Amino acid sequence: MNRNGLRYGGCELQKKIPLRMCVGCREMRPKRELVRVVCSKDGQISVDLTGKAAGRGAYVCPTEECLKKAVKTRALERAFSQKIEPEVFDRLAAQVEHSKTEPQNSAEEKREAVPDSPNSSANNKEG
Repeated sequence: MNRNGLRYGGCELQKKIPLRMCVGCREMRPKRELVRVVCSKDGQISVDLTGKAAGRGAYVCPTEECLKKAVKTRALERAFSQKIEPEVFDRLAAQVEHSKTEPQNSAEEKREAVPDSPNSSANNKEG
């Protein structure tokens, strides 16, 4: 490879797209298209919107069908090597549904929600 990032012969290098398998439909998809479900060390199971939470992770498509299939086949239970209560699946379904509406750049949205003017914070203190 030369200094311009080109291989010998002039082909450009392309970044590899990380692929993960959905535990529901068992299809390989780009990591960004899937929702990560994580089991922390204390056994707490939740949806990881950042993709960086500590713990064992499993990926599922952000569809109700894939989550139902993962529940039916006990794929999440096998992935986390523990029994999962039905209430947890209900909570996961709600979180997966919420993650579909969650913006990709939530940090940008949070910045926009922060008031810039000092008057807005003064108004909040009075009320």
